[in-house]
Amino acid sequence: MNTLIDRYSPSLAAVYDYYPFGMLMPGRFKQDSASHCMVSTQTMLVPVTIKVAGPVSGPLVPVLGGTGTVITGGVLVSSHSPGDGVSVSTPVTAGLTITLELEVSQLSGAPFAVLVKEPVGAQDLVLGGATLSASGMYKVTVTPGGSTLKLVYVGGGVGSVVVKPWTWTKSLLTPKNVPVLVCNETEDYRFGFNGQQKDNEVAGIGNHLDFGARGLDTRIGKWWSVDPLASKYPGVSPYAAMNNNPILNKDEDGREPIKALAGTVTMFMNVFNNSPSRIGQTKGAEAGQALIRLGSTEFSWKQMRPLPTTTPYFNNREARYIYTEKGGWVDMVHFLFYAGKAYGYKQEQMQAQKALDGMRNGPIPARDIPGSLIKKATQDPVGEAVQDGYQQEMSDRAAAKYSAYSYEDLPTDKLGADFGANYFDPNSKSSLGEQLSNYLNDKLGATTPENAPNYETLPTTEPTDKPTRTNHTTKPVYTKDNP
Repeated sequence: MNTLIDRYSPSLAAVYDYYPFGMLMPGRFKQDSASHCMVSTQTMLVPVTIKVAGPVSGPLVPVLGGTGTVITGGVLVSSHSPGDGVSVSTPVTAGLTITLELEVSQLSGAPFAVLVKEPVGAQDLVLGGATLSASGMYKVTVTPGGSTLKLVYVGGGVGSVVVKPWTWTKSLLTPKNVPVLVCNETEDYRFGFNGQQKDNEVAGIGNHLDFGARGLDTRIGKWWSVDPLASKYPGVSPYAAMNNNPILNKDEDGREPIKALAGTVTMFMNVFNNSPSRIGQTKGAEAGQALIRLGSTEFSWKQMRPLPTTTPYFNNREARYIYTEKGGWVDMVHFLFYAGKAYGYKQEQMQAQKALDGMRNGPIPARDIPGSLIKKATQDPVGEAVQDGYQQEMSDRAAAKYSAYSYEDLPTDKLGADFGANYFDPNSKSSLGEQLSNYLNDKLGATTPENAPNYETLPTTEPTDKPTRTNHTTKPVYTKDNP
């Protein structure tokens, strides 16, 4: 059998002929609409639940005057006065969330309780617990910080209980070969003239293209909306595409051919307030929820890291980069994402503080207050968000070298976090967009891009190798204090 490959026959997904402004020539375009699929295998990290059995026997350690005995089918715990019983220790994996499963039978007398504690120095921190008030199955989920947990069974008075050999479960990401269906379904090929996305449902096949900032009607070679930078080009119609010369000029995204993503607060607010969800116009609690959504992520199997789910809408929108006198260049995609992250951390902190105050004012001893709750209640929302920013830049070294530690990234992350944690007020009568505009203008001194000291040397396209300047700190650059 001859296995020599002497040629390849390419499968063309689509073939088009265009008029100069992008309108399809009648009868001169073809698209393969067939579905080409095959079953393949792909190695993926799949969550796998592992169940680990606890010790059948001790050593059982008395607590106060309690007693415990290993019997057939479990451990018999006897309580002679409130708060006494026995404890048993077990090895665990630090930092891994586990769920303890306890099966209780032969309960008599006063209810019992199980406290899951973690030895820390000379004290034990309570991570969780449950009240054993009837026979049945009980579950307690905890995240230990060390390698040992202590299960303490105590009664509320005179009584006894049998706890069968307990188990705990953990979920691990394990590499597995998973069957997947790989398809080349080209009927959904979305791009056309100039590499822009087609909006066929707007005006018919190939008649409308989405350039990000504006839509182009390819039949007449005109934009559907006025050029937001029209004032800079008084001699050109605000509806003219590619300066009426699509042969010599290429419009990357419907904006100025160079320095395309630099703009002003007013320009960005137009995008922010008129996004599909009208996010900039939200107020009150709705604005708070919108801000949290801006910080949401979803795990990307392709890049093997969590990626933002909401802010990518603004990646190629108008005025993504705004120059400010105090904060230098501000990347609004980074700003909005870390504003959402910090606001989310602030909500966690407030909820934890409320729970902590309730425990301190109640009957729970200070030594039994979970350390994780204290940590959450005392965390710095801005600091937590900035640490996430550093993690992103570190992962960019592998997944996106062209943007890793770009000079505006970390300073923007901190400014966004400051807005989300310290400036944004869900009780304000101002909308989210109005509060954002006030922060950029009043606190950061936003101005026009031309006032930036490096405006003339801004690249015309995004770097493909590495940033033109890197910054491993949160201190802004290209400012009066740090040029």
